[in-house]
This record gives sequence, structure tokens and C-alpha cells, in this order.
Amino acid sequence: EMSSWFVLSSLGLYQLVPGSEFYEIGSPTWETATVKVGDDKVLKINAPGNSPDTPYVKSVSFNGTPLNALRVKFSDLRQGGELQFEMTGDADEAQRFYEARRG
Repeated sequence: EMSSWFVLSSLGLYQLVPGSEFYEIGSPTWETATVKVGDDKVLKINAPGNSPDTPYVKSVSFNGTPLNALRVKFSDLRQGGELQFEMTGDADEAQRFYEARRG
């Protein structure tokens, strides 16, 4: 269980409630990752410029649509596509992003 949690967390996703249909948005470890999510379907996760100097999420979109909440449905991720993170080194800027999407 801990190894799967680590892998998902390093991708910028985590399941806060086991069995829930939602994955919460976190901060990815990698600049890019590709995950096979089904028959010929791929989920691409991009966080260009992600580094120790830019560890905070400034914005995130799925298939070009900005996320209005800090979570995404597993069923949407299984369809494949692109989860795009914009990273920042400014903690205050990231806090504003998170506060605007709490719900």
C-alpha cells in the first residue's frame, strides 16, 4: 500500500479517502510522466520547470481545461489525456491557488 501511495503522490495525485472516485491534487515530483491507464490509453502528466526551486502548484488543468477544484475523477483519468501543472517557487502564489479552489 505504501509503495502505491508513493507512486501516485510523486505524480501529483493521491486518494484521500480509499475507495473514493476522486484523486486529490498534490505537487508532482517529476517534470513529466506517462502512465498507461487502459487499452491504448495514456495519461501524460507534465510539470515543466518543476525543481526544488519551484515545488508549489500555481495552476493545473486536465485536457486543457483548468481544474476548479483540487481533485479529479478517477474515471476521467482512466480515459487518458494530459494533466498539466504550472509550478512556482512562490508559496504565497500557490496558497492563493489552493484557497481559491477549496470546497
